[in-house]
Amino acid sequence: MSDASEDLNLSADGPGGRRRKFPLKHYVAIYGTKVRALARWNAIGLSADPPDEPPLDFPEEMPAWWGRHSPHKVPPKLLAAAARHRRGEAPPAAVDEKPHGTTARSGATETKPPPPPADFGSVEALTLSELLETSRVAVSFLIRQQRKEAEQSFDSDNFARRQREIDKMLEQIRKTESSIESIRQKRGELVDIAKVREELQRVHTAMAMSLENELVDTLKIPRERARHFVNDWFAHLRGSEFTSGTAPAVAA
Repeated sequence: MSDASEDLNLSADGPGGRRRKFPLKHYVAIYGTKVRALARWNAIGLSADPPDEPPLDFPEEMPAWWGRHSPHKVPPKLLAAAARHRRGEAPPAAVDEKPHGTTARSGATETKPPPPPADFGSVEALTLSELLETSRVAVSFLIRQQRKEAEQSFDSDNFARRQREIDKMLEQIRKTESSIESIRQKRGELVDIAKVREELQRVHTAMAMSLENELVDTLKIPRERARHFVNDWFAHLRGSEFTSGTAPAVAA
């Protein structure tokens, strides 16, 4: 639905005997919502049998209208609008607002000087690890916020917007993790486990063969017995997750 079509007045009284007095955007401040949501409410009411247009000009009637057309509890913003209307209060956005940067005084407008530019000279850049931690905290907050908003008053548009923010943050986290891993590999902080196992296998084999030969040549222990002793001695090393688990090469 285009913005133009969303903002049209009803041209005549509907079957329910109502007619909206103003364009939809007039009610944005009253109900604290968006034109798109107002248009959706209007469509729900007009598609009902019989048609039941939302009484946007009568906020105190909106909670009852919601109860007729939605299985969910009445949104707090509708209850707040109804309460304000009963008290004769203006909606928050309808309070007299002054242009940004000006001050109203005795009917005149006084221009305020612009704020000084921000000084980032003393701000230190985040490390990748700090950026990753900050991003994880941010995405946790967004997920909790999305769940809280959905429980209070489900709005599919708002839910989808939150999900896009979450997906974007998750993608940033994945890129940061990948960058950290790449940097650590270049620094030699991360080593392929297959290479570690291959190297340890050569070390264990050399150590085992040296010990076996020493037992045979110096202590005159039979080779078969010496090999059995060496295999038992190195069993715990071969059981490590960083080793291939195979016995060292047998000496000729």
